[in-house]
Amino acid sequence: EKNGTVRDTKTAGRTPSQRDADTSEQLSIYAAAYKMAKGVLPSAVQLDALVNLKRGPRAALIPSVRNERQVSATIEAMGIANRLFLAGIFLPTNPSNWFCSIRHCGYARTCRFYVPEADKASTED
Repeated sequence: EKNGTVRDTKTAGRTPSQRDADTSEQLSIYAAAYKMAKGVLPSAVQLDALVNLKRGPRAALIPSVRNERQVSATIEAMGIANRLFLAGIFLPTNPSNWFCSIRHCGYARTCRFYVPEADKASTED
């Protein structure tokens, strides 16, 4: 946006919380990219969610900010992840994460860390 806010638009089945916006890795990565492109941090980051509630759709706009320490930590974590990837080291995720499922991960069936009992996403249909 012209005012220096970086936004991320998502669809959701529940209304995200302020904590969701404040801890969003994706918003932190966007803030880091903004700084790399513009030389300064964005004035704000914002999670815009289109929420599908039982009573109908709703928009949730949740602003947040990122500081230099948060952006530096994000850039450092991305560098570490890249080095691990290039070395062929792939760390397992927490089996309770939504993407650790047959539906969302093409490697779940062969992954020794996949826990079928924790796979809520693939059993909801």
